Amino acid sequence: MKPRLPTSTSKIHTGLDDIRFDTRNFPADTAMIAAACDFFSIGDLRRHENEKNTAVSHSNFITWVTTSRGNYILKFYPAHARHDILREMTLNRLLTRRRFPTPRMHASRTHQAFIAVNGYLAVCFDFMAGTPACQQRLNDTTIRAVNHSILQLNLALTPNLQLPRILKNETFLEKIRALRQSPGFKKAIQNQPVIVASLEQSSATYAKDRSLFIPRPRHTNISLSNILLHNRMARILDLSHVHMDVEVVDLSSLVISCLFFHTPSSIITKLVRGYFKSQDMEHSKLAVLTTSIRLGLIKEYLKTDTQEHAHRVGAEKTSLLKAYRHQIKTRKALIVHCLKRVPQLCRL
Repeated sequence: MKPRLPTSTSKIHTGLDDIRFDTRNFPADTAMIAAACDFFSIGDLRRHENEKNTAVSHSNFITWVTTSRGNYILKFYPAHARHDILREMTLNRLLTRRRFPTPRMHASRTHQAFIAVNGYLAVCFDFMAGTPACQQRLNDTTIRAVNHSILQLNLALTPNLQLPRILKNETFLEKIRALRQSPGFKKAIQNQPVIVASLEQSSATYAKDRSLFIPRPRHTNISLSNILLHNRMARILDLSHVHMDVEVVDLSSLVISCLFFHTPSSIITKLVRGYFKSQDMEHSKLAVLTTSIRLGLIKEYLKTDTQEHAHRVGAEKTSLLKAYRHQIKTRKALIVHCLKRVPQLCRL
């Protein structure tokens, strides 16, 4: 089903993952879902429906399933995601054994993590009740719950010596290199001096004390859309984003998500303070946090700029396209504004 067109571009959310702009058609027929249920041995299919009542789209497709045994989530990945799924299964097994509250990932009778159906790789999770954090206002209670969940995740990940061997690892210098090689980088630094200044500040911080940038196993994409809030608890989803990265990358990704969802700066400051207190972290790591936020924002700017050019030439001037272009310009302006005030967000 195609998304409803927005009636006013001024009401469009700044996030480029707005569900209104996800016009992809996912053919989740009953035979396809029933085959997945049988493969994962989760009972006879009773009913299924695609994810609804959400303002945020996902790169993968999600289907809610009710069977004779209970409620489950089927998640459909692209065909090239095989290794990411296997890595996620390893992490899921580790964390559920350590009682970290994340949806359990199912395997088949022959211990397979996914089934190939209609060009997708289907994965099965237990259903977990909750409301995405992006659909609620953060308050002192939810901030404590989020920071506690991040702490529990990091404690569960850190002792395992095998993780660095299986997780992706992108160093600071590799991140800088990737940004410089991105399409539109040269134009971006010509048009936005703040990007140049941010890169210079980041490089200076790294050169001053490289020991602060030692990689740890961390969730690199903790956004408000993959945190479930339920009964004063926060549950972090999407373990496929656990990589080796700087110690505070989990917080920096969450701060960027908060910025895109227009979270008040006072709430972001409380989130940062609560994180540093719960993790018992030295104030010197603030420099790493500001650097991680800067690099993350620049990456988002370049990605948004690429999307803008992809929809500029030869496309119909539909109301949906006009709204999408307006959203892109709004996002780029927001990123530039945030780059200028990163230090103000990272105060203890």
